[in-house]
Amino acid sequence: MHGLVIDDQGVARRGMLSLACEAFADAASWIGAESGAAGLELARRQQPDVVLMDMHPPDVPSGPALLGQLRTVVPAAQIVVMSGGTPGDAVKQCLESGADGALWKGSPEQEITLLLRQVAAGDRIIDTRVAAALAAREEGRRRAAVALTDRERAVLGLLAEGCSNREIGRRLLLSPATIKDHVRHLLQKLDASSRLQALVKAFNAGLLDDGSRWVP
Repeated sequence: MHGLVIDDQGVARRGMLSLACEAFADAASWIGAESGAAGLELARRQQPDVVLMDMHPPDVPSGPALLGQLRTVVPAAQIVVMSGGTPGDAVKQCLESGADGALWKGSPEQEITLLLRQVAAGDRIIDTRVAAALAAREEGRRRAAVALTDRERAVLGLLAEGCSNREIGRRLLLSPATIKDHVRHLLQKLDASSRLQALVKAFNAGLLDDGSRWVP
């Protein structure tokens, strides 16, 4: 089995090659490249089975751009992106564009070795830390997409308890007409046509994860 590590950081590149030696008996066939251009040329000549590529090659516009070029040069290879910092949109884009996995360089060596063996076996792998970071990023975006006032959050919580406008007004010391306006604003912000749909969308957006009784 042939492998290629593309990383401009010498320590990281040599570290991944060393881990490959531990993971595979024939890892002597693994080689390293310090730039995207060098990696593409080696990939074209060697036709590796597995490619590990850093997300920030110095001579390529972006990680996703390098992934696209590698897919053309070695279409059958398992390609895994490597992130040394907090995974961002580029990692997500690579995974959506056909990368076979994502590694975090700071993971324990034994975990990286296991993931290398899994990807070499044809599995799609995502480091748990990368997956958690991407999930947290998406959750933050969902929450930011729907900005509710404190009063609207209070009304939403009471809607989740099944309260009527009159009951919500009584508990918040507001008139039913005022509550009706708040409910209308909630429906608009959540792009919902009914209270039930608003609750479903609020739940999916993480706006009802604070102990509210309603569940879908």
